[in-house]
Formats: sequence, structure tokens, C-alpha cells
Amino acid sequence: MTQPESTPPPARNGGTSPYGPASPTGPASLSTPGQLAVSAPVLARTISFIIDFGGTVALTVGVVLASVTEGFADYNGSSGGNSSLVLLGIAAIFVIPVTSIVLNVSLSHFRGHSVGQGVMRLRLQNVQTGAPASVGSIVGRMFILLVPGGAALSLVASIVRENTDLENPAFPGILPIFALVVLVLPLRSMLRGDGRGWQDRWTGQIVVPRASRA
Repeated sequence: MTQPESTPPPARNGGTSPYGPASPTGPASLSTPGQLAVSAPVLARTISFIIDFGGTVALTVGVVLASVTEGFADYNGSSGGNSSLVLLGIAAIFVIPVTSIVLNVSLSHFRGHSVGQGVMRLRLQNVQTGAPASVGSIVGRMFILLVPGGAALSLVASIVRENTDLENPAFPGILPIFALVVLVLPLRSMLRGDGRGWQDRWTGQIVVPRASRA
């Protein structure tokens, strides 16, 4: 007995396919059905990275300095002080970054954005399917971002250290200049083609503007 043919759902967005116009480079983004995914503005992505990486570093440094300083406040060389606060500062060096990584990986996988990306209304997704990125690709992306993140931290630390005397400012040495080059080079990738940075190209992801909810 011949089975009746099923009628496909109506085409969306004026496309001939029931799922919208086909993409010449792969499936359309789930966040924008029928359209090619477009990278979010470079400035928005940079700010989201500063919030994620810089926020973690700032919180870690702040807790460590406050705990250690207060812990040694009454220490006279043989007695006094608060060893618990000192241990808290030491533990913060590991606990805060690890907590930040776990939090941002979980948010990126289940919600589609890290803390910084959420603040900037961005979405991290698979460039081919538009689905949320896998845990492995998110972790790989984070490790790649440690390169420019470490370069930025080195550059800031060197400039602050060498210019604490405002009357006699010092020009940064070779290491900060090298760090600046490491920061500039990834921008070339973000300003060309589809706008994806190395961390996204190598892990098959893309950061797009998050569609506003009605």
C-alpha cells in the first residue's frame, strides 16, 4: 500500500527550503534562521574578554593582597598576625581562577555565553550548526585566550612597575613591547574574513550578537 507523501513545512524568510535559504558555507546560524552568522563587533568581544579575564585577575589579586596584608598586620617576627587570613590569600590564588573557569565553561555550554559575553549580549555557538559550543571546544578556546591575556597582564604589570615614579617615567623594556605585539597580531584575524579570532577559528566557534527578546 502506497504511503501518502508528507507535506514539508512552509518556507521561512522567503527561502525555497523549509528551513530558510541555504548557506554557501554551511548551515545557517540557529540564532538567526535563514541567515549567515555574523561575528559580533570587535569592541564588544574585546570588552567581554576583559570582563572575564581581567575581572578574574582583579578579584584574585584583590583578595590575595587584602588577606595577606591583614594577616601580617600585627606580625612582629615571632608572634602575632592571622595565619588563617594568610592561608585564605594563598588559597585564593587557585580557588578563584578555577571557580571562574568552571562557571564560564558551564554558562557557555548551557546558556551560550560567559559572564562577560552575557553582559555584552553576545552568544558563543558552533560556527557550522549554530548550536551551543561543546565543553571541549570551550576549554580549548579559553587556553588559547590565555596567550593574549597573559601578554596583556605582562604589559600592564611592566608599565605600572616601571612608572611608579611619575616624575621620572620609564619606557617599557623589550618584554612589554613583545607582549604588545602578541596583543596586536590576533586583531588581524578578527578584522578579516568572517571576523573570527584564532581562538574561534581553531575551535570551530563564532561569537555573534545575541538576538533581543521580544
